[in-house]
Amino acid sequence: MNKAPQGKGTGSQGYSPESWEEARRIASQIGPVPSSFTSCIHFLKKDFEATGLMGPRSKFALNRLLRSDIFRAPMYYGTCTFFHEEMEHYEHVDAPVFAELMGLDGVIVATSLLYLYKRLKRNSDQTEWAHLAKNILLDAELGGHLGRAIPAIGFTLGLMVGGIRQVSLGTFLGVDKKNFTAYRRKTKGAFDMTTEVAHWGCNHAQVGSLLLQAVGMGVSQVDGLITGLDPSITNADSLAPDALKVRLVSIWIEALRTTGAPPDMVHNSKYYPLKKDLDRLLAKVEETRLHGTAFGWLERGKEDVTPEKTPQLYSAFELKRALADIAQKADGVATATSNSEEEIPDEVLEEMTAEEIAKLESEELT
Repeated sequence: MNKAPQGKGTGSQGYSPESWEEARRIASQIGPVPSSFTSCIHFLKKDFEATGLMGPRSKFALNRLLRSDIFRAPMYYGTCTFFHEEMEHYEHVDAPVFAELMGLDGVIVATSLLYLYKRLKRNSDQTEWAHLAKNILLDAELGGHLGRAIPAIGFTLGLMVGGIRQVSLGTFLGVDKKNFTAYRRKTKGAFDMTTEVAHWGCNHAQVGSLLLQAVGMGVSQVDGLITGLDPSITNADSLAPDALKVRLVSIWIEALRTTGAPPDMVHNSKYYPLKKDLDRLLAKVEETRLHGTAFGWLERGKEDVTPEKTPQLYSAFELKRALADIAQKADGVATATSNSEEEIPDEVLEEMTAEEIAKLESEELT
C-alpha cells in the first residue's frame, strides 16, 4: 500500500506513524487494483493535464472498461444522475460523451469510486453494507450536485469528497463488524473521527487518502483530502485552496443531508451558489431526501444495460441487431458488441509493454 500523504495535514498536525500503519493495514483490503483501471486513470490524467480533452490513449483505455456492462452500467446511470438534462440531447452515448459531460477529471473520480465501491462491497457483510451503501450513494450524489452548483468547487471535487468519505468507512466494516455497527447506529450517516481512532487506530480520511493513491489519483487530490478533513486544523482560513474546498464540501454535505438547507455559517461568495443554482440544488436535495437517490448508479450492473432500458448505449446498428436477438431468444438478452477491434494508439504502445497490453486485453471485470 502507498505512503502517507505529505501534505500539512500529516505529521505536525497529529497523525502518528502508528496511525498510518493501521490505515495502511485497513486500506489493504482492496488488494491490487487491476491494470485495466490503473491504466485508464493514468491515461485520463495524462490527457487531462495536457489538454483537458480526451485523446486516443484515454479513449482507448476507457473503451476497454466500457466493453464490460459491469462498468458501462454505472457510468451510464451516473451520468444520468448528474447530467440528466444534458443526456437528453444525445442519441448515442459513448466514451467521448462521458468525458464531455463529466470532464476527464470527473471520469477519473467516477471510475475510482466505482472500483472501490464494487471491491469493498464484495468483501463486506451484506446486511451492514446495505446501510452503508445508502450513505455512500446519498453523499456522492449530494457532493456531485453541490459541485455543479458551485463552479469554484466543481463537480469532480464534490463527487470525490462525497463518495470517498463514506466508501472509506466500508473498510472499517471489513475488519470489525461489531464496532462498525455500533458506530453506524451512533453517527447515523455522519462522521466521528475520535470514535474511529478509538476503535481502529486511524480515521476514515487517512484510509481514504490511501485508497485514492491506490487507484492512481493525483497528489493534490490526496493531500487536499487529508488536510481538509484534518480535525486538528480548526481554522479553515489557514487551509490551502484545495484543502479549503474539501472542508467546505464536507460541511455542505453534512448540512444538506441533515437539514436539506445550506450550512449555517458565514459564507464566502466565491463558494456560494447563485440563486438559480441554489434553488436547483435544494430541489434535487429535497427529492433525494424524500425518495432516495435518482438511479442508485454505483449499484447498477449488467442486468441494467439492455436495448430497452439503455438504448443510448447502442449505436443504430447495434440496437437493431440487439433487438433482433431479443426477438429470437425468449430466454435472455444478447449483449450487443462491435466486431471491430479498436486500434491501439501509438501513445499506449510507447508506454506499455506487449505483456502489459495483453494483460489489459484479457482482464475481466467482476
